[in-house]
Amino acid sequence: MPNTPEITRAGGDWLYEYKWNWYGTLTFEEPVTRRQALQRFNRWILKLEKVSGGRIEYILVMKNHKQIGSIPHLNILLSGVKNGNPLTLLYEWIHTIGVGQIIRYHPGQGASHYINRKLADKNAEVIFSKGLRPAHL
Repeated sequence: MPNTPEITRAGGDWLYEYKWNWYGTLTFEEPVTRRQALQRFNRWILKLEKVSGGRIEYILVMKNHKQIGSIPHLNILLSGVKNGNPLTLLYEWIHTIGVGQIIRYHPGQGASHYINRKLADKNAEVIFSKGLRPAHL
């Protein structure tokens, strides 16, 4: 199915229903397998949960980097981050895993629609955390 503007808009509206705190992109410094990428991401999330003082939910979209095919690139939306700031959240990733950017999520600035376009990419793998629920539930 093609990713038309209407599909992108509808999917972005659906993602908009969740209470996101942060949006980010994360990349590894060296080639890693899918399994290694997920293990490192999950360890990073566990550390963030300790700092934040609670469970963090997320949507993770993983695909290989455009210019360097064997290095995974991650797009994430995070929910449930109670404490911390972008520098604190990103410090662990940059100093142990790779490069990245994390910014505070602001509804209406397009992050949910951007992630939705990535969801529709046939080369992307999408992972939803187990406890993810829309804000109104």
